[in-house]
Amino acid sequence: MAPVVILGLDVASAMGVCDWEVGNRPTFYTIKLGGDDEQGFDAWTRKCKRATRWIVDRLKASHVDQIIIEAPIEAGNTGNTNANTTAIKYLLLGALLGPIGLKSSVTVRGARVQTVRKHFIGHGNLKGPEAKRLVRNVCREIGWDPNNNDESDAAAVAHWRANELGLLVPDVKPFHRGKF
Repeated sequence: MAPVVILGLDVASAMGVCDWEVGNRPTFYTIKLGGDDEQGFDAWTRKCKRATRWIVDRLKASHVDQIIIEAPIEAGNTGNTNANTTAIKYLLLGALLGPIGLKSSVTVRGARVQTVRKHFIGHGNLKGPEAKRLVRNVCREIGWDPNNNDESDAAAVAHWRANELGLLVPDVKPFHRGKF
């Protein structure tokens, strides 16, 4: 059986990517989608186009089995997110579930941030800055080296999905609740 390749995505003004052939060490990168100050529908669509274009190019370059995107925060659970990030995620999910999802064998899923964090750091309800710090620390503890919080959040998303698929993943439970 061929290794499963998962793209974990954390999308905002920059898109953190965890490109992971499960069983090997993931590759991390950040795709700049636009400035934080770019607001409104036109800016959101430009950012979504950049993200979609990058994903299409990545799919052409080599095989991907799963694209897992950190889902938009649900109403009432806004935390530190903003309308700009939420709009980009919805637009990108639409693009992925529509044309890309229909024309390829790639599975596309959203992942609730609370569910991913509960799996990866043992807490699903921490405030953003504390949760991001712990996620990054767990990445380091399992030998992964994301360059920033966007990439470490993408790593947590990919790890969660691989675990859901029953694939052999680095054990994160010893590091739950900040036990380092």
